[in-house]
Amino acid sequence: MEDPMNRKVRNRRLSDDEDMGMGWRVMYSLGMPLLYLCALLLGIVAVTCNGIVTKYWSDLSSPMCYLYSTTPTQSLHLFYKFGGSLSSCQWVTYGGVTGLVFLVLSAVIYFAAVRGSGKLTIPLFILEILSLLGTLLMLAVTCTLTEGLRQTCASIGLNQTNMRGENCHSLLNLRVANYNLSVSSSTLIRGALFTFWPCTVLMFIITIFHLCSCYRRCYR
Repeated sequence: MEDPMNRKVRNRRLSDDEDMGMGWRVMYSLGMPLLYLCALLLGIVAVTCNGIVTKYWSDLSSPMCYLYSTTPTQSLHLFYKFGGSLSSCQWVTYGGVTGLVFLVLSAVIYFAAVRGSGKLTIPLFILEILSLLGTLLMLAVTCTLTEGLRQTCASIGLNQTNMRGENCHSLLNLRVANYNLSVSSSTLIRGALFTFWPCTVLMFIITIFHLCSCYRRCYR
């Protein structure tokens, strides 16, 4: 016969596990729509900002990208030879779009076939794959943007003819000032940089939640 004290302890543990499981389900069900929505909105802003600045810079007489620029050299003109390969900016834009497509597909599968179900199903594994691929792709795009901009700013700083006291973003605007662009490159670049990273972090959190949910279902 089981000891009454042991029975109380076991029942208390079961109750705590049920409460924890209920709290997890509530957080997973209610918090996920907000995470998806915020990640999607941030991703749209990031891709749009980078796409606009890429479009304008690609329409210049010498198409270029503001990423991975080598040290500017003085030419016969008043301005300097500047800019990296246009493919870098295009990769950031279209790579970000692809990452958002993965995000939308995973959201559709989650809300249509996974949410509310506590079993291991094929849609759940498809969801895990799409979510992981989208997160890795968005991380690669964000790192490309960050590292490319860092190298460009470093190369701008090596040019002794640059105006002292000016920051990197102001000097980026100066590089294309003679083209009379209708948009501020620095504003769009900041917008892309400051929204790609939060979007990537939210997609990472979404992936972690899905992986944890899959783990709990495996050992239920």
